[in-house]
Amino acid sequence: MKIFKTLSSILVTSVLSVTVIPSTFASTESTATNQTQQTVLFDNSHAQTADAADWVIDGAFSDYADSMRKQGYQVKELEGESNISDQSLQQAHVLVIPEANNPFKENEQKAIINFVKNGGSVIFISDHYNADRNLNRIDSSESMNGYRRGAYQNMTKDMNNEEKNSNVMHNVKSSDWLSQNFGVRFRYNALGDINTQNIVSSKDSFGITKGVHSVSMHSGSTLAITNPNKSKGIIYMPEHLTHSQKWSHAVDQGIYNGGGINEGPYVAISKIGKGKAAFIGDSSLVEDRSPKYLREDNGKPKKTYDGFKEQDNGKLLQNLTTWLGKQESQLSMKDTKIKLNSKTELQPSFSSCLYFLFNSKKYKSFKTFSSLLWWNIDFKKQSFDCCTLFHSS
Repeated sequence: MKIFKTLSSILVTSVLSVTVIPSTFASTESTATNQTQQTVLFDNSHAQTADAADWVIDGAFSDYADSMRKQGYQVKELEGESNISDQSLQQAHVLVIPEANNPFKENEQKAIINFVKNGGSVIFISDHYNADRNLNRIDSSESMNGYRRGAYQNMTKDMNNEEKNSNVMHNVKSSDWLSQNFGVRFRYNALGDINTQNIVSSKDSFGITKGVHSVSMHSGSTLAITNPNKSKGIIYMPEHLTHSQKWSHAVDQGIYNGGGINEGPYVAISKIGKGKAAFIGDSSLVEDRSPKYLREDNGKPKKTYDGFKEQDNGKLLQNLTTWLGKQESQLSMKDTKIKLNSKTELQPSFSSCLYFLFNSKKYKSFKTFSSLLWWNIDFKKQSFDCCTLFHSS
């Protein structure tokens, strides 16, 4: 059901209008807003409408935005280009970052960290690996993690001079910032159409999973828990998945650890400082059937799907909103009374590296084999997936 899997389109008319407000915000509020009302800010400054994507509050994320309004929040949009800053977040309580197809600059990363440590909340919504909608060699998981798969040492690898010197790449530096600060990292796997009931109990999820019995994925990724004192998985894929259940266009084996806890959480949460964060490995869980924009490549209407209404997806997102909007005294996950995770065991495995080696034309050489072996040994202690730093398809 992924929106870019087909070129067939249907015309859907959005029922919402956008009012552009001076500074960098746009809002779809149609009534007066109480000044004490909390503000949810949706990022639309990192190519969230590239190609078939339409992740905006008056487009294919409108059901999600509307659910927040019904919960009493004021919903606004952050426009411009790479526009996350201390100033732009000043009036926000919750920041939603849908599929960022352009990378975050260092100052944006710092602003997000400061925002959360001072009591704000952020939710990162990514997708499967290789969902590079604007063809800039960087997909949303890489943008959010802070580094490119296959180009950790050089974020601009294989880019031409125009791309390297673009405003998008200015002040962008490779790092593992998401893991270092939030204790979680998006994995570069690619799972297919799957419904899961592998859900942590409500008492061990701050009530986020209450009433949530099934959640859907339509080509997405999971995450790795890298610091259990900061982060926790709350929804996982079913156990015993096979490679036949991967996304059909996956560049590698797609499913790394057979699903379940070993594959890493599909949905995770984190606590740092006075604030908190949430992470979702697929935009299909959030989207609805009301795209706003036309496709840039052919001018035809985009086609999106009613993921928000599938299974208990909407209930999950509403519960997440409630939790993200609450202030709590605990400064880390270890300060709470809930059961902590173990670190996600990242594959090694040497067999995973061999899969890359013998299934990619780019890596059929002894030199590459030696590099893979060296990196596997050296970086295992840093908890990177084997081959994360090499495969650049």
